[in-house]
Amino acid sequence: MRITMLAAGAAGMYCGSCMRDNAAAAALICAGHDVLLVPLYTPLRTDEAYVGSDRVFYGALNVYLGQVSRLFRRLPASVGKWLDRPAMLRWVGRFAGSTSAAQLGALAVDVLRGAEGNQVRELSQLLDFLAGRPTPDVIHLPNLLFLGVAGPLKRRLHAPLVCTLSGEDGFVGDLPEPHRSEVMRLIHEAAGQVDAFVATSQWLADRSIEVFDLPADRMHVIWTGINGTDFAKTRPTAPGRPPTVGYLARITPAKGLDILATAMGRVLNMDGLSDSRLTVAGYLGPGDRKWFHAIRQRIIRAGWDDRFDYIGEVDRQGKIDLLTGIDCFCLPARHPEGKAIPALEAMAAGLPVVAPARGCFPELLNDTGGGVLVPSGHSAALADALADLLRNAGRRAVLGAAGQSAVLERYTTENMAARLAELYASLK
Repeated sequence: MRITMLAAGAAGMYCGSCMRDNAAAAALICAGHDVLLVPLYTPLRTDEAYVGSDRVFYGALNVYLGQVSRLFRRLPASVGKWLDRPAMLRWVGRFAGSTSAAQLGALAVDVLRGAEGNQVRELSQLLDFLAGRPTPDVIHLPNLLFLGVAGPLKRRLHAPLVCTLSGEDGFVGDLPEPHRSEVMRLIHEAAGQVDAFVATSQWLADRSIEVFDLPADRMHVIWTGINGTDFAKTRPTAPGRPPTVGYLARITPAKGLDILATAMGRVLNMDGLSDSRLTVAGYLGPGDRKWFHAIRQRIIRAGWDDRFDYIGEVDRQGKIDLLTGIDCFCLPARHPEGKAIPALEAMAAGLPVVAPARGCFPELLNDTGGGVLVPSGHSAALADALADLLRNAGRRAVLGAAGQSAVLERYTTENMAARLAELYASLK
């Protein structure tokens, strides 16, 4: 099949959606399909070989200036192409982490308005680019917030449309009125143009149907797959190492690092665990640095800063090094997770996962047997679960082996691509 996939960049961050889209495209290409992966907003940053186009559409600078400046919208298209250069967009992405969802309400509405909004030049350039290539058998959109292109794409290219769900309810829920209600209205209106929706978990499918009133008969659950074989070589074996908990996610309140820090403070006061360590990795944006600094100060005052390591944002080898040096993995997300790629990678490495009993984690850990569920936001229960695993190497080994086996067998990029190909073929 000939497949066009549109993928939204994340302002220079490693992003679960970016990595999933790139991995899906690569696996579909390996399976013999003709795939065009087109980045939107900013270049995609992935920890595996990038397989997409170098040209970015709906570049972040153009979209922003097109929304706020009538004068900019009258400038020649050549100006916009200069601003869409990958180097320029990567530079701008360094400052994007300080932009809140509340500030983006008007922009979200504008993009969703499609041909009726201020992004008509961006839309026209994307349509012309795609129309200049062989007509695809299917077009895959990155999220509900980009549905403003759905109608124009269908009228111009006459191809079925698929849309991935990416947990947009959290972003939309943070928008101020009247933007939130308008975004909801525009999504509902444009959803009728979409032939199939893809959710990365059953929880996310049910949640999206409930929040956005999406048609249940067009909903398909296709779990994210990973290339787990290089992680599978990283089962920790270092004798004499202090018992260590690992965290890998963006450093932001939604991911719950503060909950984990409180729990680890409790663990360190338990018998036999005073030498335990916490190793943390992940992107820290400008808007979250004050919050993270407060966590560090709390750790320092509690007297265990020498057992806390923040190693920053890590690439794929950095992930492998992290997973080599820990005994269990914790993702204490405050906001429900829909994909949980770091948890899949940790299980591929043979590590038990401790996660909140909400979002996609109950179905993931119940299916794999690779971890322990705790009440969401409950630091005392989290501390007890971590302490039990750190004390019990045998239980860690049993959970780790179960999770590793399940991920390497069922949660692979090959399986993800095969499921996507089946869905695409059913829409032809």
